[in-house]
Amino acid sequence: RFSEVRNKGVAPPCFPASPFGEQQMQTQVFFKTVKDVRMLHVVFPIPDQEPFFRTKPAQFLSHFIGHEGQGSILSHLKNKGWSNRLSAGATDGANGFEFFKISVDLTKEGLANYDEVVAAIFKYIELLRDGSSLQEWAFKEVQQLGELSFRFKEKLPPSSYASQLAAQMQVDYPREWLLSGPYLTRDFNVDLIKGLLDQLKPTTCRVFVAAQQMPDGSEAWDKKEKWYGTDYKLMGLPQKLLQFQTQAKAAEDLALPKPNTFIPENFDVPGKDQAGQIPPLKQPQMLINSQMTRLWHKKDDRFWLPKANVFMLLRSPLIDATPSNAVKSRIFVELVKDALTEYSYDAELAGLGYNIESQADGIGIAVDGYNDKLSVLAQYILETIAFFKVDPKRFEILKDQVKRSYQNFKLEAPYQHANYYTTYLLMERMWTAEEKLAELETLSAEEVQRFLPELLGRLHIEMLAHGNVQREDAIKLKDMTES
Repeated sequence: RFSEVRNKGVAPPCFPASPFGEQQMQTQVFFKTVKDVRMLHVVFPIPDQEPFFRTKPAQFLSHFIGHEGQGSILSHLKNKGWSNRLSAGATDGANGFEFFKISVDLTKEGLANYDEVVAAIFKYIELLRDGSSLQEWAFKEVQQLGELSFRFKEKLPPSSYASQLAAQMQVDYPREWLLSGPYLTRDFNVDLIKGLLDQLKPTTCRVFVAAQQMPDGSEAWDKKEKWYGTDYKLMGLPQKLLQFQTQAKAAEDLALPKPNTFIPENFDVPGKDQAGQIPPLKQPQMLINSQMTRLWHKKDDRFWLPKANVFMLLRSPLIDATPSNAVKSRIFVELVKDALTEYSYDAELAGLGYNIESQADGIGIAVDGYNDKLSVLAQYILETIAFFKVDPKRFEILKDQVKRSYQNFKLEAPYQHANYYTTYLLMERMWTAEEKLAELETLSAEEVQRFLPELLGRLHIEMLAHGNVQREDAIKLKDMTES
């Protein structure tokens, strides 16, 4: 189909040096946002990572810096009350250079202490630099996670797959590695990893702080961006950060991650040897229909993968009865997800995910991924919900986060407003963002704690177990949920 497209033999442009020069590095940029958000970005210029597809040093470092478990940067910042989310990794620059970017979603206190947040990031990088993280067991774990991701990768829509494959063809992979190249890490090269770590220094970074106010609470922007008119201020990095490596103190509660216990070990799929002999069932079967629970089950008899999905709807008439209840339910769900972050992060890395959301008629819980240790994660989630204690400090932080999400809704694209108000007109009962915001203003942690026994004491459980799950396993999951 493309044979008539003439190959002009033109080499793609290459930029062998980073656009960050001396004037851009060792600086911090504060700029004013339209939405009420608070973000910190610490950006380091690094060499183009494409030639290192065998070793993937940037991916190895992002595994540690972007970790969310105990001892991580995020765990440390949450304990301080300075952050809710963090991400890290190499981002595309152009042919010849890239950036290693660490992004932090800040709280009010985190914005006021943004320099301490940056210092915590530098401390963790120093912890990596001492060499204890650069051990082969850590590499093999990252390698194993990549192999799992590739081995059981699910099919994409044809258009997405063709686009992805076209992009992979631009990388100089050996032909036989074209499909596996982005996923598999083949060699452990300590020197390359150390070399990349040497690029992540305070003297070679640029810091961006995005918020509606400066960290000191003022609006002392002194410049305006040419094209979009964005207010901003450019300053040099404080000396205490530039001299960090020579003045660094102990790493406080920062620590390297421990071995991941959620990596699956059992990939057996019972009945796979009979694939094609028995027509697949077209719909799930109801195993139990009691006063408290209705359980549905559908064994995967089409794809035969060692994966499963468990969906639970904890129905309650209280959840959306009033705007106040709707807000309490939303805050409760956000608090639970926040409390689960450290424990569930290893599971997420190992291909086992979950979601909890407050719906109009209940709390929806979904757990999906490799079935080997799915029940372990499900049990922890259910126990966290059943015995939850509201942390007043985290309550105030997440209350602010939810408040800003309600306030920022008016700045969303028009089509999202159209969808929202269409749903509002069609629903029998639905509360607006303005109604919820009014209730949120006076809500306290004590009120949410008092609401929980009422909410959890009047539930009906609707449950579906699908995938590599036997009937008896589905019933065990049901019993676990009821208890």
